[in-house]
Amino acid sequence: MKLSRLAPLACTTLPLLLALSLPADDLSFHPAANSEVSKTLKIDLEINVKNASMTVDGTAQEGPLDQITENALIVNMVVGVTDKFVETKDGKPTDLLRTFDHLKLSHEFGEDTSDVDEFKDGEGKTVEFKWNEKDGEYKKTFHESEGDEASLKQLEVDMDLRALLPEKKVAKGDTWEVPASKLKSVFLPGGMMTKSDPDKEEQFAKIKEALDTQFSEALKDFKVTCTYKGTRDEDGTSVGEIAIAYDGKMALDLGSLIEDAIKENAQGVPDMDIKAKLGVGLKGDGTLLWNLAAGRMQTFAMQADATLDMDMGMHMQQGDTTHDIAMTAQAAGKITWDLSPTKK
Repeated sequence: MKLSRLAPLACTTLPLLLALSLPADDLSFHPAANSEVSKTLKIDLEINVKNASMTVDGTAQEGPLDQITENALIVNMVVGVTDKFVETKDGKPTDLLRTFDHLKLSHEFGEDTSDVDEFKDGEGKTVEFKWNEKDGEYKKTFHESEGDEASLKQLEVDMDLRALLPEKKVAKGDTWEVPASKLKSVFLPGGMMTKSDPDKEEQFAKIKEALDTQFSEALKDFKVTCTYKGTRDEDGTSVGEIAIAYDGKMALDLGSLIEDAIKENAQGVPDMDIKAKLGVGLKGDGTLLWNLAAGRMQTFAMQADATLDMDMGMHMQQGDTTHDIAMTAQAAGKITWDLSPTKK
């Protein structure tokens, strides 16, 4: 075969051969049995209402909204834990012990600042996440500590951002997408321990079910795009770097939920018809550093710009008396996440 005939073949096959020869990195979850790691999650939110208007029976109400637009709402959450990976299998923990070392939730609005004392109830306690193969879910119980196990329902085992990992080995420059169904543990790693009120448990269950349904529908087109940036040294540890980015919007219809909540918690309220639409926009980016040797997260940092648009109307009637209230508001803010090894 003449060399002139080999040239086109070489041009075609060379890129493929080079691609096949590139090293692929294993970004899998595989911590050693009974290994432990302490880490601290910090989430900070600051949001400002830019515009707000309200009318009652067609008359503009200006005074009550002044404070809303003049001050920012600031929320700070800190969750420090120690995870003990008792057993892992097939890329997930099958038995994990999580000790809550430090818990703090505070909020500020204008001159008003306060801590949510109930948020600290789980501090010093250990929760076991035990995978039940038959049920396909984790059983969550207090381990060598006591507490209301109903408060564990909203806790999530994933505090290593496993949802962002690729399904196979990757090389520098590879990209993949994370569907909406996996995003809960990205925006709130580990979930949250919530105080349970037995008298309102049925009501909360209905609200949660309704919100979960709406969120699933609203988020169906919301995806996080991941790009593998390769390996690097991070304070003496070889890590794989995953860059993430997203830009999405969703719309929620909260009218019936607000109506039901008012009727459940108030007596003698007039007949009402409430319409409430909430639009939410999130545009953000972040970085997940994955400890290649230990098979777990090293650090995670993310930031997002958030926008909120609310349009609410309420028609009330009691006897022959009727009232109509309308309110609109637009807000914007920033959210930051930081999940890193706990500093000693």
